[in-house]
Amino acid sequence: RYAKTVQEAILPPITSLQQVFHDFFVVYHPKDIVSGDFYWMYHLPARNGSPARTFIAAVDCTGHGVSGAFMSMIGNTLLHEI
Repeated sequence: RYAKTVQEAILPPITSLQQVFHDFFVVYHPKDIVSGDFYWMYHLPARNGSPARTFIAAVDCTGHGVSGAFMSMIGNTLLHEI
């Protein structure tokens, strides 16, 4: 259950999604307590004449349970670094 708490901590908070989208929903039901699936969002605000951009990813990493959770942590980190 602690791994579930850690994995949920990498998910974007609903409040972040509400700041960008006004009408949306998220369906997130892991097969096990933890899984290799996650969603990710990054909002780049408008600046210097460039329009605002929002990047969204729905990711399905290989594996479930602890191994899938590790893959989702790695995937989340890589998306942030990109």
